[in-house]
Amino acid sequence: MSDRKLLTALGCAWLLIICFNVLYCIATTFRAMSFAGLWLNSLLLAAVMTLPYQLTRRTWVHGVVMLLTAGWLEANLMYCRTYLTYIPLQSYLLVGNLADFGASVVDSLRWSDLSLAAVVAGSVFLLHGTPDKSASRISTAVYLMAMAALAAVCWIVSLIYGGPRAHIDRLTDSCYYYPTPAAVYTVPGVLIKNALDPASESATPQTEARINAWLKDKETYRPFVPLPDSVDRRSNLAIIMCESLESWPLESRIGGVEITPNLNRLIADSTSFYAPNMLTQVASGRSIDAQLLINAGMLPMENAVYSMRYPDRTYPSLSQAMKQRGARTYLVTVDKPITWNQSRVATAFDIDTLLTASDWRDGTTIGNPAKLADTELVSQSIEKMTKGEIWEEGEQAFVQWITYSGHNPFALPEDLRDPELERVLPADWSERLKGYVRMAHFTDGAVGELVAYLRCRSDADRTLILITGDHEGLGNDRADMHGISGGLVSDGPYTPLLLLNSPVAGRTDEVVGQIDVYPTLLTMLGLESYYWKGMGENLLGKRSAPAAISSMTRAVYGDTTAISPGVMRNLYEARPISDLIIRTDALRH
Repeated sequence: MSDRKLLTALGCAWLLIICFNVLYCIATTFRAMSFAGLWLNSLLLAAVMTLPYQLTRRTWVHGVVMLLTAGWLEANLMYCRTYLTYIPLQSYLLVGNLADFGASVVDSLRWSDLSLAAVVAGSVFLLHGTPDKSASRISTAVYLMAMAALAAVCWIVSLIYGGPRAHIDRLTDSCYYYPTPAAVYTVPGVLIKNALDPASESATPQTEARINAWLKDKETYRPFVPLPDSVDRRSNLAIIMCESLESWPLESRIGGVEITPNLNRLIADSTSFYAPNMLTQVASGRSIDAQLLINAGMLPMENAVYSMRYPDRTYPSLSQAMKQRGARTYLVTVDKPITWNQSRVATAFDIDTLLTASDWRDGTTIGNPAKLADTELVSQSIEKMTKGEIWEEGEQAFVQWITYSGHNPFALPEDLRDPELERVLPADWSERLKGYVRMAHFTDGAVGELVAYLRCRSDADRTLILITGDHEGLGNDRADMHGISGGLVSDGPYTPLLLLNSPVAGRTDEVVGQIDVYPTLLTMLGLESYYWKGMGENLLGKRSAPAAISSMTRAVYGDTTAISPGVMRNLYEARPISDLIIRTDALRH
């Protein structure tokens, strides 16, 4: 305590960590603040940050450490505002992808983040103004002993919960405490834990027994229900996965103007099946997780992005099932093949042809950096189909389009905006909310054009069309937008499930999950004999659980009053089992 300058450096470092924790909790939950470990572990990290100053006694050294730490913590805050968690260890290898999402990065900044910069500036100012008396300096040996004692206290406190690793796993598995480990154990702490976890696991009799037990319970409590033989099946599948498309713009009007007129007409079609309340169940992988959910019927991993860490695992898929019946498979995107490791994922899903950024001519672009607009993607896709370059008419096929224009920050160029919609957008709405509505309207136009072409083909009666979003798009702004819009913006992260030319038409307003899409498509396409039935339920059969669990928050959405304990247990255990299946490559045989 007599070493005032060292104490000042330590206090400023601790304040920086606490500021981060507060901002992180604002974006997630303040439950983390109730753990003693948050305050103790933050102090331990501050002590580690202050060690370079103790060794050098140079103010600029401490300033550099503080600045670098603040920048790193800010990056985690920006990531958290989209994914509700810290940056996973393997995602640091994806830093090059930021060049493609610069505008989204800027959109994640908040004025409150300046508090981190203020602490850094304040620490340098205070250190300059605090006298440094040689006689009062403590030795490095004493400092290190004090750090060791503090580390021991942190460890002892964690033992109350079974130790750091066990406690982090338990928090991560919790419905309400999922985001808290990065605050309770600090970001470096959870990254160290992740690094110590085995990168992969070999299947053991125990893990195989656990997986098989879950699959048996799944068949008992939530069985796969095929359609009756009398129902006509489809032989082609076209998936239109729209970036960040949520359900609430559909069937909605502003000042009498429809936000999505084309989709509204398709919903009203007598051959359509519509589920507006499909909970998005992606995690840190976002769009690539949506492909896992819909194409492979598996849930995202718990502390990893499957496409980065395990791209070569066995992923049974709709495309593979259709190929076994003679179909050709295509995946169409405007992104680069390296984005989310898309090229290797396409291979894992048994995709024959992958069209990416380099396969398109220059045209209208949106975003920063600019990428082909949805309208341009559709027009060039139609041109390629008309010429027979992809999905030649009459060819049995699986084709998936992944759009881009709806990516945040939802900045549609003025020359692409609809004047009629602009006239009715409320002036008191935030620019972000108005931008989202503009993008939904713009994407609706592109989707309408693509569907119109698909319906005029000679094989239209054999083609099932799925229109959906990859994930929600509003993040932590949802609550504010819900209030500003007078309830127009949904208070839940739902994306639409719209099936055109469905063997069974209708509508369900029950909560469903993205994990339910795979088994539903499987039976609509007559692929019930395919060995992997997925981890969800066929929405056209009698459902055991009209509910779904968010991968981001672990919260349960839907009516659970009549769900049996066995069904709920199977739902809760689905994601850990999916994680285990991927880690151990349990489906390779």
